[in-house]
Amino acid sequence: MGIVRRGLEGLVLLVAIQYFQAGEYHKAWLAAATSIGQLLSLPMIYGVSRLRVPVSRVMSVLFALGAVGLACAAALDNFHAYFFGILIGVPMISMSAPLVTSLWRQNVPDIQRGFLFSSVSERGSLGGLLASIVLAVWIGDDLYKYRAAFGVLAVALAFSSYCALRIPSQPLDKPRRNPFGSLAWLWKDPRFGYCCAAWMVMGLSNLSIMPLRMEYVASDTVGLHYDAWIVLALVQIVPGIARFVSAHFWGRLFDSTNFIALRIALNMLFAFNMLLFFVPHVWVQVLASICFGLGEGGGEIAWNLWVTKFSPPERTAEYMSVHVFLTGLRGMVAPMVVYGMLAPLGVRPITLICFGMILVACLMLLPLLPMGRRMQEAQNVLGGNKDL
Repeated sequence: MGIVRRGLEGLVLLVAIQYFQAGEYHKAWLAAATSIGQLLSLPMIYGVSRLRVPVSRVMSVLFALGAVGLACAAALDNFHAYFFGILIGVPMISMSAPLVTSLWRQNVPDIQRGFLFSSVSERGSLGGLLASIVLAVWIGDDLYKYRAAFGVLAVALAFSSYCALRIPSQPLDKPRRNPFGSLAWLWKDPRFGYCCAAWMVMGLSNLSIMPLRMEYVASDTVGLHYDAWIVLALVQIVPGIARFVSAHFWGRLFDSTNFIALRIALNMLFAFNMLLFFVPHVWVQVLASICFGLGEGGGEIAWNLWVTKFSPPERTAEYMSVHVFLTGLRGMVAPMVVYGMLAPLGVRPITLICFGMILVACLMLLPLLPMGRRMQEAQNVLGGNKDL
């Protein structure tokens, strides 16, 4: 699964920008493909809860449908087939996020969850890193090879579908009366709602920068128009190395430290990436990519597991579906806004706006530091304060 996600990460927009020379409208939708699935995750969780189907079985179906979408993107050398194939395949992958978190809550104790998740994440990052290196070397500057690349990714996702079936799982608890009823946790649990608000500010900033990074290094109109292998190195390989080497470190911190302090530290790594990546010198951009990869290494663990710090065990999928829905909402908005602002404003003003939003998110989290410390102390007591 890590190979598929990381392989798609930079390739989707790179092919659209340099091979198909897609317009701003189409690029915005492709950049938002992950977010479409995240938005659909909330009603999906409702339907899965009503059907009382084991979680892993649903994941398997989603991955199989995602494989079909990627296969469609690879089948024809045609932008419309590519566009709609991506908009089918990628959302199916991202829609599974609440189910993944629910599986971790069902099968792994609280005190070990971050450490064990980081071990799995590390292996996924390594697979994705190796896949990115192979793609960069093999594709070179011949992006026509994208079809074979997406075909391989479709096969890998189909294999993930088979593996998901073998994971032990239980059905989700009885759902609320309407598909969007889980959103009530935003005001019923004010701590959770406030954290979601701070995450919304940070996420809008970060999700705006991600397609802008690709435009800056790949486009010949607003950017530097590097060769495809350099683009893949900056947006996938270098961050992938940093993500891989830091995964265990972040996993231990998630289990043993104040989560709010951890989230602020991760935000600042993304902020440094924003300041450095848009300096037109490749070695500065490498440093920025390292910051981004370190932030992603901890951010992946935090994003997938942080609701377990707040939610009752039986409501984990509901809390996570709210978080994923809000991620999808900001992920839909951010690319549309960025591509709308790019022509009139240019890269540098947008970057400074996004940097300011990251700082605002950090300031919003500062008052929650005492709460984060109390939550960690309570977890240490319940878990016997094990030294992992």
